[in-house]
Amino acid sequence: MKKVFSLLIILLVAFLFVGCDTEKTYELKVNDSDKTISMEVGQTKTLNLVVTEGANVVFDVENDEIVSIENSTITALKAGTTNVTVSLKEKSDLKATITITVVDAIVPVTSVTIEKPTSLKLNDTFTLAATVLPENATNKEVVWTVSNDCATITINTLTVVKEGEFTVTCKSSANETKQDSFDIATGYSVQSVTIAVAPTG
Repeated sequence: MKKVFSLLIILLVAFLFVGCDTEKTYELKVNDSDKTISMEVGQTKTLNLVVTEGANVVFDVENDEIVSIENSTITALKAGTTNVTVSLKEKSDLKATITITVVDAIVPVTSVTIEKPTSLKLNDTFTLAATVLPENATNKEVVWTVSNDCATITINTLTVVKEGEFTVTCKSSANETKQDSFDIATGYSVQSVTIAVAPTG
């Protein structure tokens, strides 16, 4: 009888172990820093996931024209925003959502070159023009300034309002270190001349 009782105990313990194994607990966590992601077109990023060992991760991309995902690595394809649902094949109701925003890659300004007048005089005007490179720079806007009140700039038109020396500078709005300038000394006009003639005789 004791042998039978011992055998029953062994079978019960074995059943409990088997039962625990069939009720496996699954885990799926996304790092807080990866729940909302910003990327530039062409960039890649590997997600930091905490997943039960041996479980298979499934990625459901809302808009696969914006991003693609392979082996937890995201590739940004096109500007836009999309959601990605992460789940487990073994437990599909265990899910997490990631929001990804993709923007066009920023192309920095490398140089600014301006056209320079050969000479200017009082009341002259000169149309200011700048060449910003590269051609596909993201922000090609420039800011024009004049060093003193000898000249004014209105909508890219330089006007000489006083005789003297001044400097015109053009800076990239995206990067002020990219700039060009020219110096001008306007001619001084003779307003009047008085000639004294000594009397003769």
